[in-house]
Amino acid sequence: MPDMRSAIKRAGYSDPQGSGHGQRRGQERPRGQQAAMPTLPRTYFLAGDEEPPCLDTAFVSKRNLDRMARYLRYDAKPALTTGQIRRFFNHCRVIERRLVVEGEPWKRVAASFEMLGCHAQNAQAARKIPREFQTFIDENVDRVTLSADPKTSFLKGFLPHFEALVGFGAAHLKQGA
Repeated sequence: MPDMRSAIKRAGYSDPQGSGHGQRRGQERPRGQQAAMPTLPRTYFLAGDEEPPCLDTAFVSKRNLDRMARYLRYDAKPALTTGQIRRFFNHCRVIERRLVVEGEPWKRVAASFEMLGCHAQNAQAARKIPREFQTFIDENVDRVTLSADPKTSFLKGFLPHFEALVGFGAAHLKQGA
């Protein structure tokens, strides 16, 4: 069997045993094709004066988020795990509960939200998350905090975006803490 593995590897295919060193069967990237995180718009919402604002579908589309989840699993080092993404997402759910259920104003939760960037930098420095996930957190913290209405950007923009990444990531991300 070692001969078959080396032949498959020389042909440019992933590890047939699914040891985690290659990509999952059926998800091989053609030779020479470079993987990349998708580029997203600067703001969550489509231009216009609509109330409530309309979320740009680029932030929740399968095309973008599935590609992002695959990248964070197969190309980023270290690979992002379900445990790590859930840690950050649960932090956001706590903030959401404070805003929606407890009725706190944005200024009371803003510091907790901005701490996401600090937590991401710490986790990346400890090699628990890939740099690309830290960039994802940093860019989205900036999108929210620099918007005219951070509360709406958080609740109607960032949360659905992050939830979509968690959902599409369930099929790709490595299990673990």
